[in-house]
Amino acid sequence: MDRMGSWWIRSGKDPRWNREGRGSFNIFSAEELMLDLVEKMKKTLGDPPDDLEINFFKD
Repeated sequence: MDRMGSWWIRSGKDPRWNREGRGSFNIFSAEELMLDLVEKMKKTLGDPPDDLEINFFKD
């Protein structure tokens, strides 16, 4: 079941990686969304920093 929530990708070392959003999702669709975004970002930014945080919070 989908619920409203927030997601984010953050790095303190490299703020170019910082992204956030809000939408309706479940645990599986949120994870897929964020991992797909990281893969797309790798094409322009290279390897992610070692402090990259990927997370979400359902309201």
